[in-house]
Amino acid sequence: MPSKTTKLKKLLFVDTNIWLDFYRARNDAGLALLKHAEAVADSIIVTYQLESEFKKNRQAAILEGMQELKPPGQIPRPAIFSDAKSTQIFGVPGHP
Repeated sequence: MPSKTTKLKKLLFVDTNIWLDFYRARNDAGLALLKHAEAVADSIIVTYQLESEFKKNRQAAILEGMQELKPPGQIPRPAIFSDAKSTQIFGVPGHP
């Protein structure tokens, strides 16, 4: 039994689904949480079962995250290209 002056090291177990959620992250909050996990990496418990489940399901989580990606909306043209005179200066094809 540890003495009263001995400080016990705290350990953290993170479930496989939480690790997979980093692939599904849709905002910066997931990345911020990952940075916190990296800061305490020496205290994180990783078991063989967790590693196996993670590797087994990682591809599906990546594909799921990629399917959530959407193309950007209409990107406005810079004002310089809106004026035909400006496009002539730069020799843009298709403009006189």
